Amino acid sequence: MLTLLFIICFFAVFGKLLMFGIKAAWGISKFLLTIVLLPVILIGLVVGGLIYLAFPILIVVGNAVIIKSCREKQKERKKMAEEKDRQKLARPVLLRPHHGMCLAYFKGEGYSDGFSAHMKEVLDELQKGMDVQLYVGTDEICSACPNNREGQCTDLTLVEKYDNAVLEACGLADGEQLAFDDFTEKVQNQLLVTGKRKEICGGCKWNGICENEKSRWEEQ
Repeated sequence: MLTLLFIICFFAVFGKLLMFGIKAAWGISKFLLTIVLLPVILIGLVVGGLIYLAFPILIVVGNAVIIKSCREKQKERKKMAEEKDRQKLARPVLLRPHHGMCLAYFKGEGYSDGFSAHMKEVLDELQKGMDVQLYVGTDEICSACPNNREGQCTDLTLVEKYDNAVLEACGLADGEQLAFDDFTEKVQNQLLVTGKRKEICGGCKWNGICENEKSRWEEQ
């Protein structure tokens, strides 16, 4: 019975080791030592009547294989997550130009709880060093806005006026791509410091917040 159990474990362990060695592209010496020499030693012990010595060694080897396999899977998952983050950072985020002003004073209030939570998520992501593509149309922030009806803002004429005024004041163009930090620097210097923000969107329902809050772009 013990011999049968040893044989099952033997093929399970060294089958796993063989696949792992091929995947990891082991060198010849490491491959021969692990896949050839070690099994020969264990088989020799069993043939010599020392199965009680061979079995614990096989168990130790099996545990080592399991631990190594788990670590490799963790490394692979981490690598995939890092690659996903890298690709995410490489893609510019669509951003309405006037949202550069909204984000400067955002403090968690918005059209709905879902909208506010999403806006905070977008802000956090943008501040990780992402690029933006300025877009006079519904952007990533608009995607959670209750005023977004099938891709169109219910206040379309007004917000487009805001967007175009921001582009003109900052010397930028619709569709232009740049680092988010560079964009917010232009917004801060060309609109917020000069007082043009109030000229552009002083009639906005959220103007009271902008009047009383400090621009977070001052801290950059």
